[in-house]
Amino acid sequence: MKTGLSGNQFIICILFLFLFSQCKEHKNVSTKYVNLVHSDINIRSLQHALKNPSTLDFIGNNTFLLTDWYSEFLFNILDLSQDKLISFGARGRGPNEVLSLTSPVYNQSSNEFHFYDNMNRKYYAISLKKNDTIPPVLKEILTVDISDGWPMFFYSFHDTGFVASGAFKSGRFILFDKNGLIKRPFGTFPDYDFSKSFSNVELSQAFSSPIYVHPDKPLFVTRIPYSDIIEILSLIHI
Repeated sequence: MKTGLSGNQFIICILFLFLFSQCKEHKNVSTKYVNLVHSDINIRSLQHALKNPSTLDFIGNNTFLLTDWYSEFLFNILDLSQDKLISFGARGRGPNEVLSLTSPVYNQSSNEFHFYDNMNRKYYAISLKKNDTIPPVLKEILTVDISDGWPMFFYSFHDTGFVASGAFKSGRFILFDKNGLIKRPFGTFPDYDFSKSFSNVELSQAFSSPIYVHPDKPLFVTRIPYSDIIEILSLIHI
């Protein structure tokens, strides 16, 4: 393994030193403390419907959207004000059914929940507006191009289309257009001596990790698994 710093690691070290120096200059800034309190709520409608919820999104008016892959239905809308639960999205290939779920995102402005079914290569939207169909209908937005490999995490990226990480033949990430077609791969994996003997797809198994997209700016954040290296990638530099 190389003992020196790569170019990216050197830049990250300089960035940390810069941030540390800025923190030292503002060491006299007072810290505001906030006391958080909570209360337990006995929700009768959840006692038998959910087994192991994995995500929770607040969608307004004392209402939450929960996902639970281990229950009969993947999606569950919980209305706390009425102690009411609406479940939908069974596993399968039929109407309003899904095979998997990654990259869940709730869009507050459109009141829609987006996610990627990587086993089915489909990207979906669920409208959560009050006047829409109950239970909500899964709206298929597009089918993802897998000609260069298999996207695992797939997100809407600014106004350019989509960005994904996964097991690709070329590049570490891929930019997609708004129709789910590949625009171009980009990015490289860490430059270790052992990595030269593995293919790009094999390296992705060791180094790929979820990505987190900025809601307003053309950038996203990821990290090197099992390390303290966090990377910020901007469309300007892609």
